[in-house]
Amino acid sequence: VKMGQGLQGTTNDPDVPKLYIRETVEAFRQGSRGATYDASLFARPWGFDLEEVTFENMHLWHGERDVHVPVEMARVIATKLPQCQARFFADEDHMAVVFNHLEEVLKAMRQN
Repeated sequence: VKMGQGLQGTTNDPDVPKLYIRETVEAFRQGSRGATYDASLFARPWGFDLEEVTFENMHLWHGERDVHVPVEMARVIATKLPQCQARFFADEDHMAVVFNHLEEVLKAMRQN
């Protein structure tokens, strides 16, 4: 996966790739230790089962063209979270859901 591949087709806004690059540079400004630690957390048991998470209003939005987080993983997570309301977008990639469905995401957050 090449840098920025998950941004292709995300939005027509020319500032989005610049923003993504700026955020990535900032994330690694003090080295890769933080990112490495975050990645290690995903690879080990979390100390609870997803079925135990009992929030009443839980939402998951995921682009089916995501090359960074496979849609199959999101579907499995959605089935394990008892109250999860999942939306999958066929033509969206890793970042597109945030940019193209922001109003829907914010509306759901405000209602909870």
